[in-house]
Amino acid sequence: MGQELDHSTVLNRLLDTLPPEFSLAQTEALLPDSALAGRLQRELDTDGRFFDDGNGNYVARAAFFQGGEFLLTPDDYEIDQGILIPGHRFSAFFPESVFPSEVTLLGPEGEPFPVREFRAPLLTVFPYCLLLGSEQIFDYLVAEHADNARLRNSARGREEVVLRVFDLSAFYERFRFSSGDALTAVIVDYERGVARCEFRSGEQRRQRQLEEYCSSYADALERVIDRFDNYLEIPEQLAWGFYGGGRRLLQNPGASLDEFIRLTSRIEIGFEGEHSTLIRRREEPEAEEFAAAPEGVGISRGETGSLAEILKELGVVLTPTELDGFILDSLYRREDGFEAFFRRCFGDGPLPFVDEAQEAVFLNYLEDRYESLAAVYDRVADEPVSELRGSIVELLEEKNAFLRQVAGELPPEPLRRLASISLGLNELLDRINQPGGEFPAAELEAAAERVAEAAARQEETLAALELEADRADAEAAFHKSEE
Repeated sequence: MGQELDHSTVLNRLLDTLPPEFSLAQTEALLPDSALAGRLQRELDTDGRFFDDGNGNYVARAAFFQGGEFLLTPDDYEIDQGILIPGHRFSAFFPESVFPSEVTLLGPEGEPFPVREFRAPLLTVFPYCLLLGSEQIFDYLVAEHADNARLRNSARGREEVVLRVFDLSAFYERFRFSSGDALTAVIVDYERGVARCEFRSGEQRRQRQLEEYCSSYADALERVIDRFDNYLEIPEQLAWGFYGGGRRLLQNPGASLDEFIRLTSRIEIGFEGEHSTLIRRREEPEAEEFAAAPEGVGISRGETGSLAEILKELGVVLTPTELDGFILDSLYRREDGFEAFFRRCFGDGPLPFVDEAQEAVFLNYLEDRYESLAAVYDRVADEPVSELRGSIVELLEEKNAFLRQVAGELPPEPLRRLASISLGLNELLDRINQPGGEFPAAELEAAAERVAEAAARQEETLAALELEADRADAEAAFHKSEE
């Protein structure tokens, strides 16, 4: 035991005195006992203070980040409230020991921005915390204020949460801060979590620089994902991404973390059991087909090979798995039969069938599926997952209602994000819909957090789509008035 303590003391002292950059070979040469070489490498790899290139070369994180720059991009909500929500904004740039709201943000003249208490619904706060990872978001909120402890038992999204935020009201007013403007934060003290902020006008920012920066950072994160798979937490992946991309990512940065995760088409948040991680974006899988069309139905000029094919031709953004979710949720609620289920999915308006034959095939598919699920439905067995499924179905209803009421084309980027959110919910719904499946309490809790995250992302995306639709309508009206 004494020798073990001596070895630990030797290694700890050695790690404390290493230069900012060093190699494993150089460090091994400083050991008093060559037998400690294997243990030295394990200590270096798990200490948390160093990055390495996989070839025995190490860099101290403090030296790497010190003096580096990153962007903060408050959104319209924060600007209106005069605040900046810490959330995940600093997770990549300071040690884990620095709590988000304990970061010291200095203004242009070196004075610290005040910190104040702020209350908002959980779903409002979630988008600012997504990159902490699902397993850390609630830890963060509970640590912020004792009143948030109730989220451990249940989190539906409408609960009021209390957290500390930076008061930037005077800063916003001074610079007439608006959406598209940014703060350039310079890391003054990595270990203590101190950064000095300067105003950066949106007029000085260039779309090309933003796109090139996001592309470079995505390149680096893909290498991190390939090297570590899903082992690292999201904040660690983000930090390693900056190391992998080099110090140039910390010099005159072109995008904030919020902008990157919103705009990238290559990286998304994935889930492995109770663990969330950044992954390469997946291609949307082919929708599961239902049973073949019944015999005796007239020939249609439209698609009739499967329910999924008909839905696609009708322009209905629902998958067979999601339809199963609607059916099971309707059965759990004891809603009034097939007609009520149909209205929830497709509204009251007519669907654009190619002809009556296609409509007949479609209704046959749908009624057969409804009846087959209703025949074997066990409400008692379904009870544990019913609330979770109901939350997902509510999100689908919200999305579908929005898409039904919007006319004309919508911008592809927000639509792609919306599709990505739906894909994640679809995978979870498929798991929930399986009859006889058992969910451990921890897995249910992780799934509920995942749905809450998706709800926050969907709310943000629908708001962006609505803004673009309003802008398109205004432009159309303007051009019409000029004719």
